[in-house]
Amino acid sequence: MTQPADLGEHHLDGKDRRLVEICQAELKQGRRCCVYVSFTGKHDVRPKVQKVLTDAGLRAVIMPDTVQPIAREDWIAKHLDEIDVLIVHPKRVMTGLDLIAFPTLIFYQLGYSTHVLRQASARARRPTQTKPCKVVFLYYRGTIQKRHWR
Repeated sequence: MTQPADLGEHHLDGKDRRLVEICQAELKQGRRCCVYVSFTGKHDVRPKVQKVLTDAGLRAVIMPDTVQPIAREDWIAKHLDEIDVLIVHPKRVMTGLDLIAFPTLIFYQLGYSTHVLRQASARARRPTQTKPCKVVFLYYRGTIQKRHWR
């Protein structure tokens, strides 16, 4: 058995740099981004992703888990002027929420549920959307995700 090296809570790697590049490029085109981060409850990387993005000069905001489903659209509307990048678990938005203001959806991490993935990836593609929608999947070379998303 091997123990991986502890890279630290705020370790930056190619995936993080690519996330910043994508978000900056999209914002230059007037497109806000929503970054989906899945976690087990033990390893919540949302604060790390927020720090990476804010250190790059982006206004990244985490949607709190405490916001009830019925109040999520109002929460987004209330905070929209403060947000370039919304960071949220895909389960929090997979049904009943339109992300019209975020036409670029980025999966920073992928969970195991294709149902959650399909639902979350359609949140910006709504009948009232006026911009082309993009869905981006970030993954590491040589992983199972690469085999499934190429």
